[in-house]
Amino acid sequence: MSGVPKIKKAVIPAAGKGKRLLPASAFLPKELMLVGQKPLIQYVIEEAIESGVCEIIIVINKEKEIIKKFILERIKISSLNLGRICKNVNFRFVYQEEPNGLMDAVYLTKNFLKNEPFALMLPDNIFFSKSPAIGRLILAFQNFNANIVGLLEVDKKNAPFFSNSGRISYIKQKNGIYRITNFYDKLRGYFRMSESRVMRTFARYIYTPTVFDYIEQQRKRYNQGELDDVPILRQMSREGLVYGCKLKGIGFDAGNYLGLHAANFYFFITKNKGLKWNFSSLAREQGSLP
Repeated sequence: MSGVPKIKKAVIPAAGKGKRLLPASAFLPKELMLVGQKPLIQYVIEEAIESGVCEIIIVINKEKEIIKKFILERIKISSLNLGRICKNVNFRFVYQEEPNGLMDAVYLTKNFLKNEPFALMLPDNIFFSKSPAIGRLILAFQNFNANIVGLLEVDKKNAPFFSNSGRISYIKQKNGIYRITNFYDKLRGYFRMSESRVMRTFARYIYTPTVFDYIEQQRKRYNQGELDDVPILRQMSREGLVYGCKLKGIGFDAGNYLGLHAANFYFFITKNKGLKWNFSSLAREQGSLP
């Protein structure tokens, strides 16, 4: 579609408390926990840059200055992969003083985005594929010029590696694109399902600047508590403003112990062909399946 602006900016929220990874996250931010030999936040930074992003805005708090130090120190070391690919990328750090929710963190970046569409990438969700996940959403945005949400099909084997959220209603379009008609509330525990396969959201998004209007509306309705993304996405989807793009690859919600363990297990079996990959047995070992 001609005239569609390019996605050059990405927001990475990293100010959360990481409650699902306590007590470890009380000493080390979850964004710096390792999968393989790299911390989680490095995966999403590399994914963004590989997709053409040249400005990355990271939302942290004063207790997470170590994230800023890690990124800036890594960039100085050009022999490391992150240092090599970040040479022409501009990093900005925004502070969220109180843990007021995901969309509050996004709203704090509004002035830096300058009325441009942007990518939102949650660093505790990582994706292994031949091409970057956010890059696929960027391509979909170029065709639809609309808000795009990453979608991932899960089955009963890998469902326990995700939190019990991301449930949607949708109408299938074509070429892996879906029009999302509703978003459902987050529940406790891991992702439970009775069906053999379910399409759920994955923590990659492309937003148009209109999302800030909906954030402001939501803030006026509920002036206390966290500003969650589900009510905002629900309202936008009911107005026909949200599409989903099916991702091709394997994703993990590494913001909980089971997902983090599974991501590491998957990483090392792809490096060591002799290991056998079995989602169900891994989940049972962790006590999340009966």
